[in-house]
Amino acid sequence: MILASRLRHTVRRDLFSVQKNHFFKYIFANPNISSQTEYQVTKWHNTEGGYLKPGSTLCDITTNNTSVGVMVQEGGVLAKVLVKEGDRAKSGDPIGIRVDDEADYDEFLKLSPSDYSDYAQFSKT
Repeated sequence: MILASRLRHTVRRDLFSVQKNHFFKYIFANPNISSQTEYQVTKWHNTEGGYLKPGSTLCDITTNNTSVGVMVQEGGVLAKVLVKEGDRAKSGDPIGIRVDDEADYDEFLKLSPSDYSDYAQFSKT
């Protein structure tokens, strides 16, 4: 009985966390270079608060021997750049955060970094 009660509490807390911040999604760079586990963001083509057009180039990334453009998959607004130009990231880590529109961007600006720093608990794009 105690275990079931703890489980229900944990599930509710996790669902609340996801629902509380469901208006933003993480952006991931998938360089499709299976042997590479790390890459560098060399140039951002968008700025925070700027509109993301599907099919446009979001940023350029470089691995040890290849440079590729990361394409925008879903439109919206670039709310936060998580990996700055010149910084390195591991494959599977988010490089930015996207919201659907300017109203969501205004709400995102009210968040503290701790509200979006643990990306593992939120949805990915």
